[in-house]
Amino acid sequence: MSEAVKIDLMPDVEGTPNGVKLDLTAEQRNKVVMSKYVNTDSHVADWEPEGEWIEEITADLPVGRRQRPRFGVEEDGETRSLNADDSLIIGLIGTPTGIRGIVDGMPVPEEEAENREDLTGQSLMRVTQWDFRISYILKTNGLQERIDLHQREDTKRKKAEERMFDSVSAAFAEGLSKVQGEGGELAPSADQLIKALGPDRIAEIMLDAQNAAAGTEAEAEDEGEGEADNPNNRSYGWRRRDSES
Repeated sequence: MSEAVKIDLMPDVEGTPNGVKLDLTAEQRNKVVMSKYVNTDSHVADWEPEGEWIEEITADLPVGRRQRPRFGVEEDGETRSLNADDSLIIGLIGTPTGIRGIVDGMPVPEEEAENREDLTGQSLMRVTQWDFRISYILKTNGLQERIDLHQREDTKRKKAEERMFDSVSAAFAEGLSKVQGEGGELAPSADQLIKALGPDRIAEIMLDAQNAAAGTEAEAEDEGEGEADNPNNRSYGWRRRDSES
């Protein structure tokens, strides 16, 4: 691949959970951004796309030793790789463009592969080449969603800590009252408090603390049910098949 496809983050467009479709330039629509190869031998390849091969990405993941980005974002006069914080979902559509032979780990045209076979008398592996182009770009509010999620998780954690602290504090206040009411010390030791409370009450304290934490986790699960439907929470990446360039 040559230069990266330029991606405009469109700062004036407000993203949504399901994404706002951005207009594509001619370069974005027509440029092949990557190619993948699937072995033609069904005993080697465990999967073969039917029709078009669809993929979605949210970040320009590195492939092998590749250093240059596939998708370039202009920032402060420099080009950087697309990353998840840009809150974009890029849909890629792959179409088969022919059979290639593999020579020294690299795909070559079928004619060249046949010539090599005639010369060496050895059969070469064949793969189907799939070329990918941008089909759509969606602008989401993914970054804000992640920030909000972290804030909610932090709030839940603090709430759980408060519940556990309140439960233990109330229990030890109860123990202190018992010790002092029986004419004991005004500032009893931890052992005296535990003895005053008794094993059954200590067990109740531990159970209350566990229930407090479990209640917070249950709240998190209830709120998290809606998160699974948010496209910003899906995991994307390059799916490898045999070889890729």
